Amino acid sequence: MDRRLDVRRILLARGWQEDPELWPLLRTGDLTWGSPNEHRDLSLHAARDGWQVEFLGNVPAPVIVAACEAAGYPRPPRRSGATEPEDAAS
Repeated sequence: MDRRLDVRRILLARGWQEDPELWPLLRTGDLTWGSPNEHRDLSLHAARDGWQVEFLGNVPAPVIVAACEAAGYPRPPRRSGATEPEDAAS
């Protein structure tokens, strides 16, 4: 089965919505998932934070779904003045 269809079906079942203006992209919150090119690569984009992850054709569907779900969870607030990951964890 087509990996993109597998991911699409799972994300739709988990509450992601089709974007009527940018079909066939899916959205949840500020996250967008879909195929931005004809090479069948997939991407996950966060509009608010300005980052994007591209999943090449050999990435399994469960990995893509896990990344999409993990990206959708709220992050804890940063501590004031924290600049390094070690500093933020302490």
